[in-house]
Amino acid sequence: MILSPLARTATRSALPAAAALVLALAPVIPAQAHTGLVGSTPADGSQLTSNPAELRLSFDQTLQPVPGWDAIVVTGPDGVSRPVQSVSVDGKSIVAAGNQFGPQGRYAISYRVISGDGHPVAGHISVVLGGAGSGSLVTNALAAPKGGVPAWIWMLELAVAIFLLQAFLRSRSAAWVAVRPAKARFDHGGRLDSASHG
Repeated sequence: MILSPLARTATRSALPAAAALVLALAPVIPAQAHTGLVGSTPADGSQLTSNPAELRLSFDQTLQPVPGWDAIVVTGPDGVSRPVQSVSVDGKSIVAAGNQFGPQGRYAISYRVISGDGHPVAGHISVVLGGAGSGSLVTNALAAPKGGVPAWIWMLELAVAIFLLQAFLRSRSAAWVAVRPAKARFDHGGRLDSASHG
């Protein structure tokens, strides 16, 4: 299929605009698919007869190991929060040693992680050690900072969008000069237009 010069020009002009639109919408796509907790050991809401040997929180996306960031905090029935030491990232899970619970009662296991796309994720699960576990659950959940995507990603996308916009404007300008009839270079008096004098 052979395109006319005008059609080829329109196609070339549309490509940068389409690319700029894709870049503008790119941050929206991962924002709709944030990492979420899909399972844990011990399971959320479970009743334990003894301390678990391991704490494992599993997510639906790969996690980024960020030293000093990945964290688990266990809050006991007395309301005291105890940070869990030596938390490690294992693919889509964060893992820590068990034996974090003290007296019988309800415990909150709070977590804070960084997903593979750079978004912070925070939340908590609860378990009961021993009896039925009366009383309200006390949580000191770890807060995930607002923001999400690192600033340098936005800056890079903005720079690329500006570059594509400039390319789009240049291609339109060049196409207009190429297809403009030669007679348009003359004014009504038959004299050459000043633009033709270069």
